[in-house]
Amino acid sequence: MKQTALWDEQKSKESTTTFTLYEPDAQSMSLITDMLNIYRVQELRPVLQTLKELMPHCVFAGEKRSAKEKRLINLLTNTKTMPKKDLVFVISYFFGITNNFVAYLSAIPKEVRRTWELVMQNYYVSCDRLQQETGQSCIKSRGWYYPEYTLTDPFSLFWVQTHYPTHTTYLCLPKELYTWFSSCFLPTPQAASALETLPADKPYLLFNAEREMSSLTLSMELHYKQSAFTTDNADKLKGATARKLNKTIHAQEFFPKAPDNTAASLRSLLLFSSFCLCRQKSQKAFNWDRPFEEFTIPFRESTLHLVHASMPHLTGLHVRFLSNTGFASKGLQIWEALSAIAEDRKWQDADQFVMRLRCNRPAGSYNVMFLYGGYIRDMEVCTAKLPKRTLSLEEYYTYIGIPFVKAFLFWMAAWGLIEIAYEEFDPQSISYYDTLRYFRFTDLGRYAMGKTKIYRFPNEESKTQFELEEDRLLLRSLHADNPFLAILSNMAEPVGGNRYRMTSSSFLKKCNTLKDIEQQIKLFRQYVAAKPPKIWEDFFTQMQQQATAWKHLAAYSYHLFQLPKGDPQLMRILASDPLLRQYIKRAEDYILIVDASHILEVQKRLKEYGYLV
Repeated sequence: MKQTALWDEQKSKESTTTFTLYEPDAQSMSLITDMLNIYRVQELRPVLQTLKELMPHCVFAGEKRSAKEKRLINLLTNTKTMPKKDLVFVISYFFGITNNFVAYLSAIPKEVRRTWELVMQNYYVSCDRLQQETGQSCIKSRGWYYPEYTLTDPFSLFWVQTHYPTHTTYLCLPKELYTWFSSCFLPTPQAASALETLPADKPYLLFNAEREMSSLTLSMELHYKQSAFTTDNADKLKGATARKLNKTIHAQEFFPKAPDNTAASLRSLLLFSSFCLCRQKSQKAFNWDRPFEEFTIPFRESTLHLVHASMPHLTGLHVRFLSNTGFASKGLQIWEALSAIAEDRKWQDADQFVMRLRCNRPAGSYNVMFLYGGYIRDMEVCTAKLPKRTLSLEEYYTYIGIPFVKAFLFWMAAWGLIEIAYEEFDPQSISYYDTLRYFRFTDLGRYAMGKTKIYRFPNEESKTQFELEEDRLLLRSLHADNPFLAILSNMAEPVGGNRYRMTSSSFLKKCNTLKDIEQQIKLFRQYVAAKPPKIWEDFFTQMQQQATAWKHLAAYSYHLFQLPKGDPQLMRILASDPLLRQYIKRAEDYILIVDASHILEVQKRLKEYGYLV
């Protein structure tokens, strides 16, 4: 139903206007009854009074009265005081179907209708704003010992929410009622219709990382093994670290020429932070044969990391509050909503996707977390896109809700799961994701979301990254965007001109065991040269052989004994007895060394000569 039809004040002033009532179905009556049962009787009675005044101007759609209609007429015309059960039934009849609810809206004061409109648009409306617009206060009284508010009768269905950092009070609705009535106030979201081609109204930028993800994941895995993914105390990847990493990984950016550092490295932050966290939680290296959904669960279910990477434009999202805000569970709902349309190969409208998340039933869909986001009301959230000030709850949907959904889509694009169409970065935009307009799933995305069982990467342009000399242990990087340069940091020394020299010292810099050497050689063959020249093969063989040149003997393998200097008889025995000569070794300063495995034999023979050992 169009919003303009609800606010036709001329019609609402005409006492002769007649409204047709329709009987809600049993399921709708049951659902709305459950929603209204959370209210107290004194909060519902003002609604009943409005309906009694409205009833004379209503007619029923059918000619024959049903049992529900007979009960409704009897309660509204003959009952003065009714129990909560009957009270909820009467209101549910009007609230259970849109046509009947419109009749109720026509009978309430215009300032209350304005409140419904603002709450449905923004989830919250401040009591101060309402008083400025309507000239009336909606609050009747406030609790003495704790902030429990009593509203004036026309506003009895609304709830009061307090933003504690600013001590501002807001009106809102229970999330179930909000979703139930959203179709009356918000534009009807379009179904998941798809476009064959993009609109020609603007020259959109296109980003599709599917082709490069094969080599990119190998490069990220290499850097992870080289301990390049350093995090802060909260295990969040810093933006500066992401920018530094990308100087060697060379992931394509969304806004490579943006003057804003965060915008210019947005993909690096989304991609590397999620890979880093998920890899830390995994025992195995990531490859595309593993289920992507399973691998990325640690990131998608970590409120801290998800919010940090998704909304770098915000500050004040404290860790101690984030776990109670529901971001992670709403991220799961976005994933599920995307999974439902993943098989469609056409373009999807990003704004319509956001609207569907906001309006579609059942209640509890994504955006209602900004209505009841746990401790989000306790945080003093600021944005880098505005002068330093705390966001009001009325701004949460605009500055947190929509950006969070679009950030999730940008994260999908960062992994090559969707292709996106967007506009150039706008420094004046609300967030870094505002310019997203359309998206569509790639074949990699359908595979990652379990819609297809087999996937092969498109043929990526192959190019030789290194040139190895045949007579010296020198190699040269052939490209400035070589993603595998990081491997050389633990193997070779830079000598200038994109050249590197390998020596025994440089190669063994991070090696402590033969296994470490073998891993170094394996990485070299995987990323530098699968079949290097003979001088390199000989060098690797030498490193392996020299790793076993020294054999460590445990201290307990030998026993040491000190001989007395004044015993010539013992010296003759040691020099002449064949068994003792076989198992005893002499050292300087009258030291004897006896193999521990033969100590018993030596003791027995010396005992025959009268010596105890």
